[in-house]
Amino acid sequence: MIVAGGGYKHQTHTVLEKPTPLCNLYLELLHKHNIDLGSFGSSQKNMNLLNS
Repeated sequence: MIVAGGGYKHQTHTVLEKPTPLCNLYLELLHKHNIDLGSFGSSQKNMNLLNS
């Protein structure tokens, strides 16, 4: 998954150690855009991977 634009730092590349639901990333994107949802699809947690 490539996340571009939105003021994020694009110099990083992250490889997760174990399979992680993509919905976790979607939940984090929603939180970064001030949409406060407790969950999204099969999300388990906010991964704190997006830096702005």
